[in-house]
Amino acid sequence: MRLLVHHTHHLRDKLITAGMTDEQLAGVRAVMADPRFRASSCVVYSVHGRRPA
Repeated sequence: MRLLVHHTHHLRDKLITAGMTDEQLAGVRAVMADPRFRASSCVVYSVHGRRPA
C-alpha cells in the first residue's frame, strides 16, 4: 500500500488535471494508510539483469 500511496504523489499533477482535488487525494492517501484497508493490484514489476562473465 505504501508503494501505491507513493505513486499518488508522483501522479499528483495528472490526477489534479483529471479532476481530483488535493483534499480528495489526501483522503485517498488516508484511507490507503489505514492498516484495515486492503486492495489488490494488477501491477507487475520485473527486473532484468546480466550475470558477469
